[in-house]
Amino acid sequence: MLAVLLVPLLSAGCPGLPGAGGANDARGRGDWHTSGGNPRHTCRVSRPGPVSDVVRWTAESGWLGGANWQCPVVADNGAVYYSTSSALLAVGADGKRLWSTLEAGCEQTGLSIAEDGTIYVGDGDGYLCAYSPQGRRRWRCSVRGRGSAYGYTGCTTVAADGTVYLAGDGLHAVSPKGRKLWTFPLDDHCEGAPAVGADGAVFLASWRDGTLYCVDPDGSERWRADVAEYQRYSPSIGADGTVYLGCSDGKLNAYRPDGRLQWSLQTTGSIESAPAIGADGTIYVTAARGTLYAISAAGQVVWRRQLLPDDASVMMSSIAIDAEDRLYFGTLGRNLDFAYAYYPSGELCWKHSLDDGVVGGPAIGQDGSVYFKTMDGSLYAFGAEASPAADQADAMPAVAAPADQPAGFALGRIRLGMTLGEVRDYIESRDLRLIRDAVGEGGGGDGELLTHEHEYFALAAGRLSAYAPVPVYGLSEAEFRVLAAQLDADYPAARRGSGKADLPAGWPVMAGDVEDAARLEWWLDEDDRQLLVAGWRADDGYFWLWLTGPR
Repeated sequence: MLAVLLVPLLSAGCPGLPGAGGANDARGRGDWHTSGGNPRHTCRVSRPGPVSDVVRWTAESGWLGGANWQCPVVADNGAVYYSTSSALLAVGADGKRLWSTLEAGCEQTGLSIAEDGTIYVGDGDGYLCAYSPQGRRRWRCSVRGRGSAYGYTGCTTVAADGTVYLAGDGLHAVSPKGRKLWTFPLDDHCEGAPAVGADGAVFLASWRDGTLYCVDPDGSERWRADVAEYQRYSPSIGADGTVYLGCSDGKLNAYRPDGRLQWSLQTTGSIESAPAIGADGTIYVTAARGTLYAISAAGQVVWRRQLLPDDASVMMSSIAIDAEDRLYFGTLGRNLDFAYAYYPSGELCWKHSLDDGVVGGPAIGQDGSVYFKTMDGSLYAFGAEASPAADQADAMPAVAAPADQPAGFALGRIRLGMTLGEVRDYIESRDLRLIRDAVGEGGGGDGELLTHEHEYFALAAGRLSAYAPVPVYGLSEAEFRVLAAQLDADYPAARRGSGKADLPAGWPVMAGDVEDAARLEWWLDEDDRQLLVAGWRADDGYFWLWLTGPR
């Protein structure tokens, strides 16, 4: 039987493809690579941000869901990763969608990027997942704790030694290879990301019972302190090791490295952000009723700004600080959805009205762009130069073997006539997730399309009737000939042909692509009633592969 061996598009042989060192090939992390920017959660980067409210582009999540409450993170090539209530998305520095993958239950989870570019996220089902910069899942590790009413996995932070810390129903330490090292039990779950100090100590605050924990790198408790209940946000760590925590009762607390309370300052209402720390040690927080504070390292109010009317119903986001100590943050409220920039003196730099409210807090990119995620799942990029909006809600990524896969890697084998259950088993055996969408009349009565980010599976009457990978652009004619030779070796028993004129009749193939193809190669197995066609277009290097049976 003719079985399709998916073509191994090797990054070494296809320099124009994603994963081959191109502009969108993320290899490491940027300055803002976790919640709070860095493991200490200072929320500050070493690059200047924008001094005007120019929107460079807006990216929409479309059908992939509305926003969760976590900030975006940025890779060293400018790629931005962010999560919605149901998906993990990647967009380039130009705002164009690079890839997306479904992650059911992402609503509460936060992202981190490791030094090698690996992206870590909790999937909401009790697993920590690791993704390559090209969007392929490398591993997942069970981090289920005692259970939670929220089904909550938590937020991640990557320490200097590569250990991934995830705070949810417990504090979990996981190696870069996906092995769980230890779990520290919490009296209640944690909603903020853990902060990591210079000596490797991990700090986090639990939700209902109101406890600030300090945990050693080996998983043993160093100390704990009682704080107000309902702690939502992460602690931050100053250059001298002081631990700052904004509390639900409106207090900003400062703790010495040994856990003793150094000072406590009462603000106007519940603090709604992780403390952000400026270059001179000034701490900035947002509080309820639209208030912005600057507080000295000694615990004294430097200045306070009331941004909105005292009776306004509004939520404030966390703060991002640029190299010149400008403050960026946003608001969420009825007709009060804004992005703000303030000077460190407390004067307004700019203010921009948004279509929906800011959630999670902004992130600052490698080029100084500031990214705001809004409640509807949109991502706004503010920067020096305007560029056309990049609405990529329905964009499909190009297919290529990710660069972290070995040479000769093949994505798998499929064959026509597989039942729906067999296709599902095939996909699940490769640890892929499904996106289901009915096609044909009657919304699925005649067929069903199962898609993954690399593949289409079309089924009729519950059996596989057609297959095609997502098309690739930028393939040279020489590279196409190499792939055709590989297919020759894979299907020695098939009848071989070239060109449109000789293409066997009566087989459903993509007519438009056939017509546009400069090169067309096909393999026919009449016994198994299968036709495989490969096409290539000269002007843009467009390549496609199609497997089909007769009508």
